[in-house]
Amino acid sequence: MLFLVRGCILRKGDTAMSQSKRSVFACLVVLFLVGVVGACIGFCRESRKAALYAAGEAAMVARRWDEAAICFQSVVDADPGYADVQNRLAEALDNSVAYVPGGEFVMGSDTGDIDERPQRLVYLDAFEIDRYEVTNVQYRRFLMATRRDGPRRWEGRYEHLALKGSPDWDGHAYPPGEAMYPASGIQWQDAIAYCAWVGKRLPTEAEWEKAARGTDGRTYPWGDAWDAGRANTSDSGLQYPERVGSHPSGASPYGALDMAGNLWEWVSDLYDRQYYGYASASNPAGPSSGTGERLLRGGAWDSSAEQARTSYRNATHFFGPNFRVGFRCARSASG
Repeated sequence: MLFLVRGCILRKGDTAMSQSKRSVFACLVVLFLVGVVGACIGFCRESRKAALYAAGEAAMVARRWDEAAICFQSVVDADPGYADVQNRLAEALDNSVAYVPGGEFVMGSDTGDIDERPQRLVYLDAFEIDRYEVTNVQYRRFLMATRRDGPRRWEGRYEHLALKGSPDWDGHAYPPGEAMYPASGIQWQDAIAYCAWVGKRLPTEAEWEKAARGTDGRTYPWGDAWDAGRANTSDSGLQYPERVGSHPSGASPYGALDMAGNLWEWVSDLYDRQYYGYASASNPAGPSSGTGERLLRGGAWDSSAEQARTSYRNATHFFGPNFRVGFRCARSASG
């Protein structure tokens, strides 16, 4: 292209008119080539999106849900309006579950808070639990199908966080670029409704704890020693939720992710601080009555290492939007 640019420079002996014609021609050629290059780049981008979308569809047919989610996520990141990619990503994530076999596990802690005692063996039937916290792109599909508006994450005591975070939902549209962020500000009754809509339910407190710690009574999903690099808590300094699955080294024994930090998670049980003293040792479903408080598990982005323990119990009367709270779903399984 250098010779074309040189055509724009007046050569010795050239007339102004002839040089002007060459300059116009050279500039037109340059513009043409720029257009061709731009078209090629655009074509390559479209081809890549099409290839990723097709790969995601093939993975869905083969029931390789995580692989499908990765493909669809790449397309959503590049172009969320491409085909039906947001719904396909949501479906892949809804199907990405961790299987927890039936059997006993160690629940509670004799060295933790008083409401975690006594530590005991609890039997649970087999179940499946979502590998990830429910994401914005999943919750969007639910909102569109049920004609609901998105959660108001910034109301009340967390409104000041809007200044340092993302904007709120706009109807059923989540903030731009946050497809894979966990859906936050979800009230307990809306979490119940979402799980029912996808053919699941909220996990019981016992199911959540077993999925987080396995059968050996470990303190954190990865073991007994605290490691700030394995979870998004106050120690990370982020002070905001992360994309789900951002800490694969923090996975539980069954492959569930973000069960320490990121967002507190609703479970189905009512709260009773003395419940462990009289709870059933087989498939406990929580107290039949209580103070009206609902349980939260796992800690959030602003929680301490203490609150991120697998046995730590948190409860709240506050049923309004809370940017620190999300959820995941579970369902019974055979085997």
